[in-house]
Amino acid sequence: MNESRIEEVEEPNSGTMLHYVVVDLSIRNKGDENLAFIPVFQAYLRTPEGITYEMSPLPGIDPIYAGDIAPGTSVSGELSYFVPDSNVELFFFFDPGWNQENAIFVEL
Repeated sequence: MNESRIEEVEEPNSGTMLHYVVVDLSIRNKGDENLAFIPVFQAYLRTPEGITYEMSPLPGIDPIYAGDIAPGTSVSGELSYFVPDSNVELFFFFDPGWNQENAIFVEL
């Protein structure tokens, strides 16, 4: 993870401010085989209490795309998450899941 930031967007028609956490991410495949990267299933935010936030589209970011990452190569881009409160403690999780790797998490 390179950095994270809060983006506030005004909701059309209501004027309510919506809070998005944008995570700038780079992933490098140091293995010998292709690495399947599917951020909608593998990357999420979680509070210490266990509340999970899934990806939510935010126009204007530089998205990181799903796909195979070849050995020795990397991909980078941004993921966005709608969070109701911008003052909540959050952790970013990357959980490759099915290939027996452990989840990686970073406090934001």
